[in-house]
Formats: sequence, C-alpha cells, structure tokens
Amino acid sequence: MQHIWLSVRLWLCKVFLKPFLKTTQLPPSSWQCLEQDVNGSDICIIINGYQAADHIALEYSFKVSTHIDPDTLSFIYLPQQLDASTPSETLQYIREKTKGKRLLLASVFWGRQADRNNSFWRTYFAQAYGSTTALRRAVTVLIQARQVNCYIRHIESTELDLSTLIQIRQQLQTLRESVTGPDPSHKRTLLSKVLQSEAVIHCIKELADSEGLNPEKSRKQASKFYKEIAADYSYPTLRFLDILLRFVWQKIYKGIDIHNFEAVNRIAQTHQIIYTPCHRSHIDYLLLSYTIYHQGLMPPHIAAGLNLNLPIIGNILRKGGAFFIRRQFRDQKLYRAVFESYVNQMIELGTPLEYFVEGGRSRTGLLLPARPGMLAMTVRSSLKPSRDSNKTQKPIAFIPVYIGYEKLVESHSYINELYGSKKEKESIRSLFAARKLLLLNYGKVYVNFAEPIFLNDIKKQAPPVLTNTELTSFCVDQLCHQIPTEINQASILTPANVIATALLSSSRHALLEDQLKQQVALLESICDINQTLNISKLNNSQAAIDHCTSIEFIQCQAQDWGQIYSLDQRGQVNATFLRNNTLHNFILPAIIA
Repeated sequence: MQHIWLSVRLWLCKVFLKPFLKTTQLPPSSWQCLEQDVNGSDICIIINGYQAADHIALEYSFKVSTHIDPDTLSFIYLPQQLDASTPSETLQYIREKTKGKRLLLASVFWGRQADRNNSFWRTYFAQAYGSTTALRRAVTVLIQARQVNCYIRHIESTELDLSTLIQIRQQLQTLRESVTGPDPSHKRTLLSKVLQSEAVIHCIKELADSEGLNPEKSRKQASKFYKEIAADYSYPTLRFLDILLRFVWQKIYKGIDIHNFEAVNRIAQTHQIIYTPCHRSHIDYLLLSYTIYHQGLMPPHIAAGLNLNLPIIGNILRKGGAFFIRRQFRDQKLYRAVFESYVNQMIELGTPLEYFVEGGRSRTGLLLPARPGMLAMTVRSSLKPSRDSNKTQKPIAFIPVYIGYEKLVESHSYINELYGSKKEKESIRSLFAARKLLLLNYGKVYVNFAEPIFLNDIKKQAPPVLTNTELTSFCVDQLCHQIPTEINQASILTPANVIATALLSSSRHALLEDQLKQQVALLESICDINQTLNISKLNNSQAAIDHCTSIEFIQCQAQDWGQIYSLDQRGQVNATFLRNNTLHNFILPAIIA
C-alpha cells in the first residue's frame, strides 16, 4: 500500500510540477565532469529521506545538464532513523541496490534560506527541511519551483554499513549548513548573547570602576553599538540583489572568469571559512558574494566601513549580510568589546565571514600592507572555548582571493585622488550618478580563489610554550605575510595587464602596431616560463590589442606609416593600476635580464 502511495505522489509531481521546474546544478564543476567521472558505470543517488519532488528535480537536472538517461538512475532514500535499531533488512536492501554502482550524494534545496520559524509567509522564501507538515512542504515546492538548487557530491563506492550511512547523513547535514548557513538566531537573541559575553561584562565593570559610569547606561550604549554593527541577513534581500547584480554585470562586463573555486568546495563543509580578498573597488564585496552564491555556497557576512551605512542603501547592505565597522575605535573600549564579541558569535555559529585585510581600497593597484585588527579578533575567537559543549567549533581556514578588473568603475575618482583631490564621501547622490556606468564597457573581471591557509597549521609552527596573547601575535604576524603573498600568487595575467606593462615601458607611452605586438608576445613568452603563473590569453596579440581598444582602454590613431596605439592621461593612470596588479610576476625575469 505504501509503495502505491509513493508511486502516486511521483506521478502527481511529474504531471503538476515538472512543467514549471527550473533547476540550478551545483556545484557547477561536479556536474560538468559527471559523465567522465562515472565512466559508464551505473549511478545510484543517495538522498536523505523520500520526497517525490526531490526525485523529479534530480531527474530533470540530469536530463538538462548531462547526456545520462534519467531512466537509468537508481535512488536510495535514507530512512528517518539510522541507529542500532535500524532493521537489518533495510541495510541489506541498501547494500544490494548500491553494489557495483557509482554512488552520488544528492541534496535538493527549494530556495536557500535556513528555516527559522513557522510563519506561513516566510514559506515563500524558506528552504523547508527537517520535520515539517505536508501542506507546508507542498506550498514551498510549488512556490519555489523556479528556484530549485540540486547538489551532487561523488563518494567512493564502499561497503555501506550502518556507520557509513550515519556518516553520509552527517555529510548531507553539513552540506545544508554550507549552502543555507547555520540556523540563524533571532537578532534579539544574538544581542543578548553579545551583551552577556565575558568581554562586554568585564568592560562595563571596568568603566564603572575606573570612570564611574553607570552600568545600566553602559549596557544601553552597548546595545546601541550592537544595532550599529550587526547584520540582519535576509534571504528575500539576497534574491533581490542577485537579480539586480546579474542585470548590472551583464550591462557593464563582458564576463566574469572564476578560477579554483574547487579549493573552497573541498573544505566548505568541514571548516569555518574566512574570505580575505584584495580590495580594489566597491564592486569587490558585491562581486565576491554574487560569485559564491552562484557557486552554491552561502554568501559570507562582510565587514563594511561605517561610511557605507547610508540611508536605504545601508539597510539593504545589512540585509545582504554586511556588518559595519568604524575606521578607528582603539580608544573606545566598549565599542571594541561589543564588536569583538559579535565577531566571536559569528565564528561560534559557523557563519562564513569576509573582510579586507588591507583595510581600504588600493588606489595604485599594489597590495597595501595587511592590517592586523580583524585577523587578531579571528585568532582570539578561535582560542576561546565554545559556550555550547554539544557543538564542536570548526577549524578556521582563510581563503585569499585575487580580484582583477580590466577597467575600474572608480577610475575617475582614483585619478582625482592621485592628483591631490580629497576622497569623495559616499552618498546617495553619488550612487544615483553612477547609473550612467550602465552605458559603459568595463571588459572582463577575474576572480581567483587561492589555496586555503589553515589556522591550525600556523599554530603548529609556533614555539611550544606561548601564552594566548603571544600565540595570537605569532599567528597574526604569519597571516599578515601569508595572505598578501597568496593573493599575489593567485593574480591572473590578462591581455590588459600585458598591454599596460608594454605601453608604460615605452618612452612616450605609445607604440606602433608591430612594436606592440612584439612586446605583447615577448612578455607572454617570459611569463610562460613560470609554470605557477595564471595567464589568461586571447588567440593572438592582435586579438588582445583589439580587445583593449574595444573597451577604450587604449587609443588607436591611424597614420600613413601604420597604426599607433597610445595612452591618454586617464589611460596612463588606468594602465599603471593594471601593471601594478601583476608587476611582481616580472621581478625575477627583470633581475635575470
């Protein structure tokens, strides 16, 4: 009877749901190499519990993204209870059905927000998981049919005993957390945890003893600081930003090249991830969150300068995951205690974070020296024991990220600043003025994720007998060196970087067409010697020159003796920025020369 009911549900989903389905296959790299990995083997997909809608969504994903016939797939649905009381017949059935087959773990997300309350209207934006009513599940599936994310993960074909199946269920659970984030606490609950933290309580007491401040007033002030700082993550806002940014990127960029995200996927479920990108533009944090979201992981909470907390815009950024930080607060003890306690809570929850170790945007294209503030807070948080004795805190991994632009959106303001003008303050007016950027072409953007830096590995390098303060200082010093080094090693040499280097090396920042082609070919051949360098080439030198001309990066003048390519005043500043992005790659060849 149960088998008949399951067949009926499957048929209903095929008839009423399948025509409206739109799925995204994540992570893209796993789906792209799926056919090669399975190598003709029969495929068995393991899902946590039976859901007819999930079954249909996976079949649909295989049909639209691979040449594998969905009818050849077999499915194993993990029972709700996996422990010593699980019937041996169930385990025997699973072993027989998976024997000799290529195993894939799969999860289907109808939307990508962690489920945090039972409000009917939040169902529109929620990813329902765990125990839920059939009605709510049906409503979620119907409303989210155009926002379905299908995840697969390859596992080795092993004997599926009880302990292995329990581990597989745990892997599916950690996958959910890496995709939707940890179950979010209510904002007031998090406020309570911050105000009750040891650091804040100690600071309030110290202020009362040393400066005679009323403890109750200090607590109210701490609450105001928290509201100034804290993010208010909202999945509906995230969806809105996704649609908006997709439109903007398509208008102003010729493409976004993403490299080595597999390095993040490898550790996303086992580590607390801290993204530490270089900082070249206000576009950085928008672009990085957009990239991570479309690669299938939860976008990080981002440390943003308080200058970006503008009316309306600040609220949108806050709901998109931004938390705000003052530029200077060394002498503000209470603010520092609240901010560090907030960061500590984020790390304890396992929330991915992002901050710029340079502190501010580089106006020259060269990496700025790393600042230790946020790094020190992160290291100190890792040394504190977790309040929840039932939850093991994940080890921390830093992900340096190189972001390279062919043309900068802020190039005009950077030029003015480099020529002595004061930095323009961010404002609503400047944001609306930026709408004209949608009419311009800014070429391509390159995002390269460097290999992770594991905090535990750095701790192991420390001398054996150190206090927590000394260990923090040691780790921060190492990170301040390693993160910029990894960012530089992850830099991508593009046609624009090469042409900028060639033209700036000429006496008048201008070259004949044949001369420029020779210089481009020479520089690329020099870089080819370095096997570790990331190079993005076009078909030939002429294609690279045409590309840079099309984005109005270089000027072309036709003369009787040939074409002359040059840089105007603005072009020289842009070219200097681009050359400085990758100048370190030419140091060794220059020394040899």
